Amino acid sequence: AVERVGERAAVRVGERVLESSSERAAERAGERVMKRMRERVVEQAGERALERAGERALERAGESKMGRMRRQVAAAVERAAASAKARASTLGGQLLMRSLKT
Repeated sequence: AVERVGERAAVRVGERVLESSSERAAERAGERVMKRMRERVVEQAGERALERAGERALERAGESKMGRMRRQVAAAVERAAASAKARASTLGGQLLMRSLKT
């Protein structure tokens, strides 16, 4: 009877050891899964940040190109206006001289 009680106690202790070790193993596996998930989230966040930075850089490049084009158009308009004004003033001068001659 004492032997059987001892065997039962040993079995129970063995079961508890197995149970706690399997719990620890499950815990460790869970921690590894969580760690991997966190790494993936960080990785994806980094990729999104890079993507956004790239988009912003493209946007800025587009804006600077548009700004340059706007400045070039404004300069061309100014040149055209200046040359038109010059032509008008020389034409006005010619008309004035003709009217004075007669």
